[in-house]
Amino acid sequence: GPDAVFFDQVACCLKLCFDQSHPHGKRIDEDGMGRWNNLRAIREILPEEKSLGVECINDRYCNLVDFVHGYGKGMHYGWSFSFPDIFLDTFPEIPISNRGIHDDKPGYKNHLRHAFTYGLIFDTAIYRSRLIGIAGIPEYAEYQKKLIDLKDKYHKYFYYGRFKTMYGEKVPDCIRSAKFVDESDGFIVTLWNTSGEDVKFNLYGREICVHGNDVAVEKFHD
Repeated sequence: GPDAVFFDQVACCLKLCFDQSHPHGKRIDEDGMGRWNNLRAIREILPEEKSLGVECINDRYCNLVDFVHGYGKGMHYGWSFSFPDIFLDTFPEIPISNRGIHDDKPGYKNHLRHAFTYGLIFDTAIYRSRLIGIAGIPEYAEYQKKLIDLKDKYHKYFYYGRFKTMYGEKVPDCIRSAKFVDESDGFIVTLWNTSGEDVKFNLYGREICVHGNDVAVEKFHD
């Protein structure tokens, strides 16, 4: 009776397969189609109220599942994994989690801020959960709750709005941002000040102030 079925690594990079006993036969490049058929078959036999998830970002499989445990550029906060705009702007309907936090290691709040800014699902997979769970790391739990409460305040934008990149908009270099559009009620902009100082700037005709090392949400009407 689980709520969801999750398959690790299934949606990762496709590889050549030389096992001719598989349905692809001599087409060593058709391993991906086998995975697609398997996921589709699982999707068809799962009850409607059960969710299906996979790991890794691959547009070939994302339309068959209910959520994706993100892996790759954009889904992990870091020097080479911090620009998810291209994929999310192209495939805004896919619920994707971030990854790479796991603990209250130094800089964990940046991982949470990154996930918040780009509308990713929080991957709350605390390494110590077998013993103490997230309640054993109260500062972590409190900060994540703060961000979740802010997402809930703008629920329809984060969970039902369409992601739009802010690439090219005039915002300070220290600000990372994203836009979530609701066709009937304007849009919100998420803002993350990566510097330690408060920053003021103009955005869409409004003066904005974002505190240092903090996030904010601004709502606009079209």
